Amino acid sequence: MGLCVLLTGVTGFLGKVVLEELLRRHSEYELDNVFIITRPKKGQDAKTRFLEKIVLSPCFSRLPKTWVHSVQVVEGDLSEPNCGIDLGAYEKICTEVTHIIHCAGSVSFELPIAEAIAANINATLNVYDLARDCPRLTRIVSTSTAYVTPHSVNPMYETLVPLPYPASEILEDIRLGKIGEELLRVTGHPNTYTLTKCIAEHLVMERKDNIPLTIVRPSIISASKQFPFPGWIDSHAAFAAFIAAFGAGILHVVDANPKVLLDVVPVDTVANILVNEALFPSPEAINSRIVHAVATLKNAIKIQAAVTAIQEYFQKKPAYRKCRTHYLGPRNITFHFQDFIRHKIPLYVARLFYILKGDVKMQKQIEKAAWIIASINRVFPNFTNHTYDFRPSRPILVEFDVEEYVNLVCQGVEEHLLKKI
Repeated sequence: MGLCVLLTGVTGFLGKVVLEELLRRHSEYELDNVFIITRPKKGQDAKTRFLEKIVLSPCFSRLPKTWVHSVQVVEGDLSEPNCGIDLGAYEKICTEVTHIIHCAGSVSFELPIAEAIAANINATLNVYDLARDCPRLTRIVSTSTAYVTPHSVNPMYETLVPLPYPASEILEDIRLGKIGEELLRVTGHPNTYTLTKCIAEHLVMERKDNIPLTIVRPSIISASKQFPFPGWIDSHAAFAAFIAAFGAGILHVVDANPKVLLDVVPVDTVANILVNEALFPSPEAINSRIVHAVATLKNAIKIQAAVTAIQEYFQKKPAYRKCRTHYLGPRNITFHFQDFIRHKIPLYVARLFYILKGDVKMQKQIEKAAWIIASINRVFPNFTNHTYDFRPSRPILVEFDVEEYVNLVCQGVEEHLLKKI
């Protein structure tokens, strides 16, 4: 009997690339089967969602068409006990699974804490409970984030981040309503995403028993460098949000320190680390451990250089000639003035015009643009004003041309995101 992998989060950007990595490299190991847990959504059952959202994705376009026969779709909901899987399917999974790669979770920074707990803590604990019921399990790999460590001028290592008191007690206090988002001020986390990921790390480490566990901490995940093909991306999150907003000509004023370095890592680098940690762990991985999947300062992208490269890329293309940054700096009076004249006034006038014209579709597009701009300058300053010095225990990227990679991400955003708007 060969290997059997349970993979979560396959409807997401990273999860798709992990699945492609597993299937493309199947000759390196005897992979019998991949179980994926997918929840029904918007009237679609799990299998329909798999066929329409995953199978048709360009991510799998270079695999043999027979790849679908290596995947078994299981309907479930990770936030529910037993991952929301019916008893028969649950028993089958537990009997066969040898490795688990957990990629599911919410990447939203602004979820209310209760929703962030359901997505990033409850789901992780339920997957871990399932792991305990798998007698053949060799290792579980869980995806966290490098930003569980609040910003500091000090280097950030592959260790658990201290919490004010035990994670299990914190979780219980949140569930009982004794403490809420004010906890962010105590821990120093900028949002509920990084806070709940940090708590989840502590909880799984507390409960790891004898199951070998690797927690992988990616930094800012963006377009692929090589696999499934250069520039693949299907997520508007993080770095792609900046590029898409710049390219679309709606973002002109940004709350950011031009000298800050962004740690942006290709999605296929992260996928490679997840798969290798699960199937080819190094000798030191006998016990549980934490692994950074980051670019490091050596390969980080300076914000000013990134903005310049993005502008140069899009301004060469007539369709994106409005790509121009008028202000890149701190949230001071200049920022607010520029934001007012470059964003608020033009969007207000445009919306008023389409209201008078009766064009509801364009009104919604203007409102969406306003929301994107406000969101970027509300959510991202923690990352655009602070350099994070992540220190992995081993080198992650040997060769990495930053300028070339920024252009590749721009190309991917243009091809796979902007052309679909």
